[in-house]
Amino acid sequence: MRTKSSLALAVFLLIATFFTSCDKECKEVKRASNVVTFATNINASSLRVTGNNWDNNDAIGVYMMENGQPISTAFAPNNAKYVASTGGSNTTSFTPATEQDKLFWAEGTTSADFIAYYPYSATQSGNELSMNTQDQSHFSAIDYLIAVRSSQAKSATSTNVLSFKHVLPLLVFEFKDKSYAPIEETKISGMKIAGLKVAGKLNLEENTVTPEGDATAFQTNGTRALVIPQTSTENVVVSFQFGGKNYTWDLGTKTFEKGKKYIFRAKLSDGSVAVDGANGTIGEREPEDTGGDVDLDPTGSSEPTTLSSDVTTYEFTADAGSHDFVISTDASSISATSDATWAKVPTGKIVVEPTGKATLTITVEANTTNAVRNATITIKHDGVLRTAAAPITLSISQAAQEAVTPTPTPAEGDLIISAYVEGKSNDKYIKISNRTAAPIDLAAYSIRHYNNGKKTVASSFEQKLSGTLDAGKFIVIYHQKASFTSFPNAAQAIVGTGSTINFNGDDAIALAKNNENIDVFGVIGNPNKSMLWADKIYARNSDISTPTTTFDESQWEVAPVKSSDPIQKIPLFSKTFSTL
Repeated sequence: MRTKSSLALAVFLLIATFFTSCDKECKEVKRASNVVTFATNINASSLRVTGNNWDNNDAIGVYMMENGQPISTAFAPNNAKYVASTGGSNTTSFTPATEQDKLFWAEGTTSADFIAYYPYSATQSGNELSMNTQDQSHFSAIDYLIAVRSSQAKSATSTNVLSFKHVLPLLVFEFKDKSYAPIEETKISGMKIAGLKVAGKLNLEENTVTPEGDATAFQTNGTRALVIPQTSTENVVVSFQFGGKNYTWDLGTKTFEKGKKYIFRAKLSDGSVAVDGANGTIGEREPEDTGGDVDLDPTGSSEPTTLSSDVTTYEFTADAGSHDFVISTDASSISATSDATWAKVPTGKIVVEPTGKATLTITVEANTTNAVRNATITIKHDGVLRTAAAPITLSISQAAQEAVTPTPTPAEGDLIISAYVEGKSNDKYIKISNRTAAPIDLAAYSIRHYNNGKKTVASSFEQKLSGTLDAGKFIVIYHQKASFTSFPNAAQAIVGTGSTINFNGDDAIALAKNNENIDVFGVIGNPNKSMLWADKIYARNSDISTPTTTFDESQWEVAPVKSSDPIQKIPLFSKTFSTL
């Protein structure tokens, strides 16, 4: 339907077989030979927003009750659906949408009550109709109408008349330029209204509206808007663009009554804001009333539209995921394109909120390759009536899928130190692996910390191990204040005790068995006390399963720890602590 603004209602012809189901409280009736018929008419006063004609297939919902009874006792089928069989006329016949939607007079009934509403909703139940005006792009979907309770007499020849009225107030904005010449509606762009609630409930029996939820900004339909009847609790603010300039119109707190038309007029100039008269008028939808004007001073200029992003580069992990980029602009909408199929952006326009911010969500597929990949996202603004700002680009990359180090073939040997991490601050980790073919009782083992070049170990620098470490498993000992402490693949992940794990880059670590060192990282008694192993990750080569007390750096893969990198983001760290 081309949005409705004043109505009366059209002929319902109801014939034939009876209905099917009814809600638990509705009444089943024995039909008589007479069918219920309806007629509507639309007088010269237009009730529709864009005209006074029905559209083909316009659908309404109808309830039929005994006189004075509530909707909960409606005859089946309640919420019967009827559609306009023709369009383009102010009178038309309405027919049931299906056989199950036909209404009949009950046998012996001489009159009944009817309540009807538009637009029809298949999920409507009870006497409250949910309304929402957030999306103003199609007035016909939100121009709610109601035919209030009407008692109709049964007749074999006459029809029953239902009169529809508008539920929502209509806001109309009219503009003149500095010379008082009318401004065409198409020259006004990006109009938004903030400060009003967009949801509410219509009580079909009482014809009352209850607003619901919080005030939410919305875009208008050109220079018009349908709104929920309400008294605003905050200022109603209208913003829009004209001639390359931005305008903000603060209407203050407002009361919008059910079914009325409100006309607001403004002269757009470079002068100061001055109200002339009533700042808007209230009237029934028809006839239209006139009112005072307001002068609006632009808040913007003819400078190019602004367009920027909170960040211009971003790195995704190899996994599938998404990230929200915050785009700042004074345009009404933006759009984005991607030069890579694996990096997805929304299709169509993205609406900019009244705050001047828009959220652009970029979604990436999982990278199953072993190569880093890159994409460029191009963002454009909606530059209607504004000098075009240059598009901006976001450069995104996605990490490669890390190759999984195969578990080595079990061999003779013993427990070994398989990782040594001396990172920034308290990021200190030791990894002990069982790369043999059998489980090992840890009760005979301990970790020793040779501090500052010492050749002996105090008791507070040694930590006993316990439990059993199965073949192909590892344990992690970490500093109690380490920044990363989640190791789901470890058989044990334990906090270092005493000073055992509080080592620096000049300290050696040993794995002892039965009080004898069997594997050593570094040089015990480091003669120069030089920080040879500081700010580094050492990972034992996967083919090493035999411990040694002679430190051989060729057995280790090494990666630096940069202060700007979270430890878990360093590839060698994540690989080392997810594999044996």
